[in-house]
Amino acid sequence: VHSLDNLPSKSLDLKKASPESYSNRIKAKSLVEPRLGYKMLLTKSSDEIARQFTLIDVKQFSKISVREMIAKRWMKKEKSHNPGYQKHVDRFNTMSYWIQFIALSYKKVQERNEVVKKFLDIAMICIQRYRNYCSPHYIFAAVVALKNFEVISFEGLIKEKYEFLKKIYVPDESYVKIYEKIFREIRLPSVPSLTIFLRIFLKIQEGVAFKVNFPSSTNSYLKFTTLLHLQDYCSEMRKFQRNIYEDYIEKETPLYQYLKKDFKEEVAIPLQDP
Repeated sequence: VHSLDNLPSKSLDLKKASPESYSNRIKAKSLVEPRLGYKMLLTKSSDEIARQFTLIDVKQFSKISVREMIAKRWMKKEKSHNPGYQKHVDRFNTMSYWIQFIALSYKKVQERNEVVKKFLDIAMICIQRYRNYCSPHYIFAAVVALKNFEVISFEGLIKEKYEFLKKIYVPDESYVKIYEKIFREIRLPSVPSLTIFLRIFLKIQEGVAFKVNFPSSTNSYLKFTTLLHLQDYCSEMRKFQRNIYEDYIEKETPLYQYLKKDFKEEVAIPLQDP
Protein backbone atom coordinates (compact mmCIF):
# COMPACT_ATOMS: atom_id res chain seq x y z
CA VAL A 1 0.00 0.00 0.00
CA HIS A 2 1.51 3.33 -1.01
CA SER A 3 -0.72 5.79 0.81
CA LEU A 4 -2.39 6.59 4.09
CA ASP A 5 -5.82 8.10 4.46
CA ASN A 6 -5.68 11.68 3.17
CA LEU A 7 -5.81 14.46 5.72
CA PRO A 8 -8.32 17.23 5.23
CA SER A 9 -6.84 20.20 3.41
CA LYS A 10 -6.48 22.03 6.20
CA SER A 11 14.58 30.56 9.33
CA LEU A 12 16.49 31.53 7.05
CA ASP A 13 18.31 34.69 8.21
CA LEU A 14 19.00 36.28 4.84
CA LYS A 15 20.42 39.65 3.90
CA LYS A 16 19.02 41.41 0.88
CA ALA A 17 21.10 40.94 -2.22
CA SER A 18 20.57 40.93 -5.94
CA PRO A 19 19.27 37.71 -7.52
CA GLU A 20 22.47 37.50 -9.57
CA SER A 21 24.82 37.71 -6.58
CA TYR A 22 22.73 35.26 -4.62
CA SER A 23 22.70 32.77 -7.51
CA ASN A 24 26.44 33.10 -8.08
CA ARG A 25 27.22 32.68 -4.38
CA ILE A 26 25.24 29.45 -4.18
CA LYS A 27 26.71 28.04 -7.40
CA ALA A 28 30.28 28.98 -6.46
CA LYS A 29 30.27 26.32 -3.72
CA SER A 30 29.72 23.51 -6.19
CA LEU A 31 32.35 20.79 -6.39
CA VAL A 32 31.08 19.62 -9.75
CA GLU A 33 28.32 20.84 -11.97
CA PRO A 34 25.44 18.44 -11.21
CA ARG A 35 23.87 16.87 -14.26
CA LEU A 36 22.78 13.36 -13.36
CA GLY A 37 21.47 12.99 -9.83
CA TYR A 38 18.90 15.69 -9.38
CA LYS A 39 17.76 15.58 -13.02
CA MET A 40 17.04 11.90 -12.57
CA LEU A 41 15.21 12.73 -9.36
CA LEU A 42 12.97 15.32 -11.02
CA THR A 43 11.71 12.69 -13.47
CA LYS A 44 10.36 10.51 -10.66
CA SER A 45 6.84 10.90 -9.35
CA SER A 46 6.33 13.30 -6.45
CA ASP A 47 4.59 10.53 -4.51
CA GLU A 48 7.57 8.21 -4.91
CA ILE A 49 9.93 10.88 -3.58
CA ALA A 50 7.57 11.81 -0.72
CA ARG A 51 7.45 8.17 0.41
CA GLN A 52 11.24 7.91 0.69
CA PHE A 53 11.48 11.29 2.43
CA THR A 54 8.98 10.01 4.97
CA LEU A 55 10.98 6.87 5.72
CA ILE A 56 14.13 8.95 6.21
CA ASP A 57 12.38 11.54 8.38
CA VAL A 58 10.72 9.09 10.76
CA LYS A 59 13.99 7.22 11.28
CA GLN A 60 15.82 10.44 12.13
CA PHE A 61 13.03 11.76 14.36
CA SER A 62 12.93 8.49 16.33
CA LYS A 63 16.60 8.88 17.26
CA ILE A 64 16.22 12.25 19.00
CA SER A 65 16.46 11.89 22.76
CA VAL A 66 13.69 13.49 24.79
CA ARG A 67 16.39 14.38 27.32
CA GLU A 68 17.89 16.75 24.77
CA MET A 69 14.59 18.62 24.74
CA ILE A 70 14.20 18.80 28.52
CA ALA A 71 17.79 19.84 29.17
CA LYS A 72 17.71 22.40 26.34
CA ARG A 73 20.95 20.84 25.13
CA TRP A 74 20.44 22.27 21.65
CA MET A 75 21.39 25.65 23.13
CA LYS A 76 24.89 24.37 23.97
CA LYS A 77 27.72 24.73 21.48
CA GLU A 78 29.21 21.28 22.02
CA LYS A 79 27.60 18.99 19.43
CA SER A 80 28.20 15.88 21.55
CA HIS A 81 25.61 17.21 24.00
CA ASN A 82 22.83 17.08 21.42
CA PRO A 83 23.63 14.51 18.71
CA GLY A 84 20.00 13.91 17.67
CA TYR A 85 19.16 17.58 17.39
CA GLN A 86 22.44 18.38 15.61
CA LYS A 87 21.75 15.76 12.94
CA HIS A 88 18.34 17.33 12.44
CA VAL A 89 19.90 20.79 12.03
CA ASP A 90 22.51 19.45 9.62
CA ARG A 91 19.88 17.82 7.44
CA PHE A 92 17.59 20.86 7.60
CA ASN A 93 20.36 23.15 6.36
CA THR A 94 21.71 20.67 3.82
CA MET A 95 18.36 19.86 2.24
CA SER A 96 17.28 23.48 2.12
CA TYR A 97 20.55 24.53 0.48
CA TRP A 98 20.40 21.61 -1.98
CA ILE A 99 16.89 22.52 -3.14
CA GLN A 100 18.00 26.11 -3.71
CA PHE A 101 21.01 24.85 -5.64
CA ILE A 102 18.86 22.72 -7.93
CA ALA A 103 16.56 25.65 -8.71
CA LEU A 104 19.47 27.98 -9.37
CA SER A 105 21.14 25.48 -11.69
CA TYR A 106 18.54 26.54 -14.25
CA LYS A 107 19.01 29.91 -15.93
CA LYS A 108 15.41 30.59 -16.89
CA VAL A 109 12.87 31.69 -14.29
CA GLN A 110 10.27 29.39 -15.81
CA GLU A 111 12.56 26.39 -15.30
CA ARG A 112 13.24 27.42 -11.72
CA ASN A 113 9.52 27.70 -11.16
CA GLU A 114 9.04 24.12 -12.35
CA VAL A 115 11.63 22.90 -9.85
CA VAL A 116 9.93 24.80 -7.03
CA LYS A 117 6.51 23.48 -8.07
CA LYS A 118 7.90 19.94 -8.00
CA PHE A 119 9.21 20.27 -4.47
CA LEU A 120 6.09 22.04 -3.24
CA ASP A 121 4.06 19.20 -4.70
CA ILE A 122 6.26 16.74 -2.79
CA ALA A 123 5.71 18.77 0.39
CA MET A 124 1.93 18.71 -0.02
CA ILE A 125 1.92 14.95 -0.62
CA CYS A 126 4.10 14.39 2.44
CA ILE A 127 1.59 16.27 4.58
CA GLN A 128 -1.74 15.30 3.09
CA ARG A 129 -1.03 11.69 2.17
CA TYR A 130 1.63 10.54 4.64
CA ARG A 131 1.17 13.01 7.51
CA ASN A 132 4.86 13.93 7.34
CA TYR A 133 5.60 17.52 8.36
CA CYS A 134 9.39 17.21 8.49
CA SER A 135 10.69 17.35 4.89
CA PRO A 136 8.04 19.93 3.95
CA HIS A 137 9.70 22.24 6.47
CA TYR A 138 13.05 21.93 4.65
CA ILE A 139 11.28 22.61 1.37
CA PHE A 140 9.45 25.62 2.78
CA ALA A 141 12.74 27.12 4.06
CA ALA A 142 14.27 26.77 0.58
CA VAL A 143 11.29 28.43 -1.08
CA VAL A 144 11.46 31.29 1.44
CA ALA A 145 15.06 31.96 0.34
CA LEU A 146 14.26 31.78 -3.36
CA LYS A 147 11.26 34.07 -2.86
CA ASN A 148 13.21 36.61 -0.81
CA PHE A 149 15.89 36.92 -3.48
CA GLU A 150 13.31 37.17 -6.26
CA VAL A 151 14.76 34.39 -8.38
CA ILE A 152 11.37 32.73 -8.94
CA SER A 153 7.96 34.02 -9.98
CA PHE A 154 5.94 34.06 -6.79
CA GLU A 155 2.44 33.53 -8.12
CA GLY A 156 -0.20 30.92 -8.96
CA LEU A 157 0.31 27.45 -7.50
CA ILE A 158 3.68 28.41 -5.99
CA LYS A 159 2.09 31.18 -3.94
CA GLU A 160 -0.93 29.06 -3.02
CA LYS A 161 1.12 26.15 -1.67
CA TYR A 162 3.62 28.49 -0.03
CA GLU A 163 0.80 30.16 1.91
CA PHE A 164 -0.50 26.74 3.00
CA LEU A 165 2.92 25.80 4.41
CA LYS A 166 3.44 29.22 5.97
CA LYS A 167 0.37 28.74 8.19
CA ILE A 168 2.08 25.68 9.66
CA TYR A 169 5.71 26.75 9.90
CA VAL A 170 5.36 30.53 10.45
CA PRO A 171 1.99 30.64 12.17
CA ASP A 172 0.16 33.72 13.39
CA GLU A 173 -0.83 31.74 16.49
CA SER A 174 1.42 29.98 19.00
CA TYR A 175 3.17 26.71 18.23
CA VAL A 176 1.27 25.13 21.11
CA LYS A 177 -2.00 25.96 19.35
CA ILE A 178 -0.62 24.67 16.05
CA TYR A 179 0.36 21.44 17.76
CA GLU A 180 -3.02 21.02 19.39
CA LYS A 181 -4.80 21.75 16.13
CA ILE A 182 -2.75 19.42 13.93
CA PHE A 183 -0.97 16.78 15.97
CA ARG A 184 -2.79 16.08 19.23
CA GLU A 185 -5.44 13.84 17.66
CA ILE A 186 -3.71 13.06 14.37
CA ARG A 187 -3.82 9.46 13.17
CA LEU A 188 -0.54 7.60 13.34
CA PRO A 189 1.89 7.08 11.78
CA SER A 190 2.93 10.70 11.46
CA VAL A 191 6.14 12.75 11.58
CA PRO A 192 5.97 16.25 13.10
CA SER A 193 8.53 18.94 12.44
CA LEU A 194 11.05 18.90 15.29
CA THR A 195 11.01 22.70 15.25
CA ILE A 196 7.46 22.70 16.61
CA PHE A 197 8.52 20.55 19.56
CA LEU A 198 11.59 22.72 20.18
CA ARG A 199 9.49 25.88 20.36
CA ILE A 200 7.02 24.21 22.72
CA PHE A 201 9.67 22.80 25.07
CA LEU A 202 11.45 26.15 25.20
CA LYS A 203 8.20 28.01 25.85
CA ILE A 204 7.22 25.68 28.67
CA GLN A 205 10.61 25.86 30.38
CA GLU A 206 10.76 29.65 30.24
CA GLY A 207 7.49 30.07 32.13
CA VAL A 208 8.37 29.85 35.82
CA ALA A 209 5.81 31.16 38.32
CA PHE A 210 4.56 28.54 40.78
CA LYS A 211 7.81 27.19 42.28
CA VAL A 212 8.74 23.91 43.92
CA ASN A 213 12.04 23.64 45.78
CA PHE A 214 14.44 20.82 44.87
CA PRO A 215 16.40 19.42 47.86
CA SER A 216 19.71 19.53 45.97
CA SER A 217 19.80 23.31 45.89
CA THR A 218 17.92 26.09 47.59
CA ASN A 219 18.16 28.08 44.37
CA SER A 220 16.68 25.40 42.09
CA TYR A 221 13.02 25.87 41.36
CA LEU A 222 10.65 24.64 38.73
CA LYS A 223 6.98 25.42 38.28
CA PHE A 224 4.86 22.39 39.10
CA THR A 225 2.57 22.94 36.12
CA THR A 226 5.72 23.12 33.98
CA LEU A 227 6.60 19.59 35.04
CA LEU A 228 3.15 18.40 34.04
CA HIS A 229 3.39 20.09 30.65
CA LEU A 230 6.87 18.69 30.05
CA GLN A 231 5.65 15.21 30.92
CA ASP A 232 2.74 15.62 28.54
CA TYR A 233 4.85 16.69 25.56
CA CYS A 234 7.55 14.12 26.31
CA SER A 235 4.84 11.47 26.03
CA GLU A 236 3.61 13.06 22.82
CA MET A 237 7.09 13.06 21.32
CA ARG A 238 7.62 9.40 22.20
CA LYS A 239 4.28 8.61 20.62
CA PHE A 240 5.55 9.84 17.26
CA GLN A 241 8.90 8.13 17.72
CA ARG A 242 7.13 4.76 17.83
CA ASN A 243 5.77 5.31 14.34
CA ILE A 244 5.90 2.40 11.94
CA TYR A 245 5.64 3.22 8.25
CA GLU A 246 6.99 -0.05 6.90
CA ASP A 247 3.48 -1.50 6.61
CA TYR A 248 2.52 1.39 4.32
CA ILE A 249 5.67 2.37 2.47
CA GLU A 250 8.21 0.20 0.71
CA LYS A 251 11.82 1.26 0.88
CA GLU A 252 13.28 1.84 -2.57
CA THR A 253 16.96 1.55 -1.76
CA PRO A 254 18.61 3.56 -4.60
CA LEU A 255 16.25 6.52 -4.22
CA TYR A 256 16.28 6.27 -0.42
CA GLN A 257 20.09 6.28 -0.36
CA TYR A 258 20.25 9.22 -2.76
CA LEU A 259 17.84 11.34 -0.70
CA LYS A 260 19.46 10.35 2.57
CA LYS A 261 23.08 10.95 1.70
CA ASP A 262 24.25 10.70 -1.92
CA PHE A 263 22.60 13.97 -3.01
CA LYS A 264 25.34 15.83 -1.15
CA GLU A 265 27.95 14.64 -3.63
CA GLU A 266 26.53 17.19 -6.09
CA VAL A 267 27.47 20.19 -3.98
CA ALA A 268 30.02 21.06 -1.34
CA ILE A 269 28.16 21.22 1.96
CA PRO A 270 30.36 21.06 5.08
CA LEU A 271 27.77 19.32 7.24
CA GLN A 272 27.70 15.92 8.87
CA ASP A 273 25.81 13.10 7.22
CA PRO A 274 22.30 12.70 8.57
